Amino acid sequence: MARPQKFGRLLQVLERCSESIVYHDEIVNAVQRIRRMESTMSPLEFRPYGVFGDRIHVVDLIAKEYLEKASTDVQRLIPVDVDADGNCLYHSVILLMNDPTLTASELRGSYRNLRDIARKNRRL
Repeated sequence: MARPQKFGRLLQVLERCSESIVYHDEIVNAVQRIRRMESTMSPLEFRPYGVFGDRIHVVDLIAKEYLEKASTDVQRLIPVDVDADGNCLYHSVILLMNDPTLTASELRGSYRNLRDIARKNRRL
């Protein structure tokens, strides 16, 4: 099973746990099981593209028009076309990361986990 499918199944397991009467215990147990699965704990790799490739990237022409009207410090940027499904930031990062196996929901989940850890550390 590929990593995106594993992540989807993990989300389903956690969702079922959250619907339980003793949801806290269920989630704790599920997280402990997840931690024992080394394949789910592998870090995401960042291997960005070195150059813009017109065979790989599609220019977003509408965004390019806006950039041309903007200040000179952003005019050199090349806007790429990504799915406009509410996850455009995550799709853009995935495109930059050069990892076609990564999904927006997986990246969003990773971000939320990092954000939550950072918030908890600030409270301590």
